[in-house]
Amino acid sequence: MIEADKSRARTEQRHKSFSVESHSGYCATAFGDHNVITSTKEARPYPDTQAEDIIMEDTNIKFQSDKDICEIIHENASLRQKLKQREDELRKHKWDHRKIKDNDAATKFYTGLPAFALFLWLFNFLRPKAERMSYWTGSKINEER
Repeated sequence: MIEADKSRARTEQRHKSFSVESHSGYCATAFGDHNVITSTKEARPYPDTQAEDIIMEDTNIKFQSDKDICEIIHENASLRQKLKQREDELRKHKWDHRKIKDNDAATKFYTGLPAFALFLWLFNFLRPKAERMSYWTGSKINEER
């Protein structure tokens, strides 16, 4: 029982040291070290097993600096802005209810109804019935021919 407790304590210590080593890169940036690049080639016991002879080798663990992350964030923001512009441009050429929502003359032209409010009322009135609607598919033809 004592040997099992010692083994469990060693395994727990390995897990803790692995966690500290794997998270130390970005934790160090919070304390002012902005260009943390760690490259380890140390052999450590594999954390998920209790066997002493199995080892895990981490090589070339790298972390990006804050400058790189800021550049990526700015690039992401500019790409999102370009995407929004393209979506707005596409929306201009695509017809939807927003084209007639604020324009009663356009509502009258496209629907024949005098106001958009009346169009919405009619739409909401007919929606439940339209959802249960089934289309006629034609008469069934006897396929014995």
